[in-house]
Amino acid sequence: MFVQEAIRMLKEMYFRGGIEVCTPLDEKSETGLPLGVWTLIQPDGDVINKISNEAVSQPEVWIRHNEKLEEKVAILRRFRILLKLGPASSLPAILFAGYSILSSPEKTFSTVWPYAAVFLAGFLLFLLRPLVSIMLRWHMRKLSKFG
Repeated sequence: MFVQEAIRMLKEMYFRGGIEVCTPLDEKSETGLPLGVWTLIQPDGDVINKISNEAVSQPEVWIRHNEKLEEKVAILRRFRILLKLGPASSLPAILFAGYSILSSPEKTFSTVWPYAAVFLAGFLLFLLRPLVSIMLRWHMRKLSKFG
């Protein structure tokens, strides 16, 4: 659920220009009419808010909006933490598997292959973050040429 929501939000952020959070004036009207508070979180970190005159005098609208906004920001924050921890968490696996392979008394394929698989998986995870970053930057540069 978390990963699907994070991917949906990233698509919304980069292909629609930002993540929208809308809160109507009354709770029953989920169509957004009349609109109370609107927030747009852009990929570069800018946040744009629009607050209707009616919502200024109704603090419960602002409280509901902040709750929705906190949910979206929490998902983005968790996703960012996962991206940062990916390479660091793979280092112990790389070191353990590498040591196990080198210190193995008999270096046959049947005794070394599990450690080699762990070593390869850890190494791929270690490379994943920089590769994803490079691919995203390249893709955004290509999109900006056409836009």
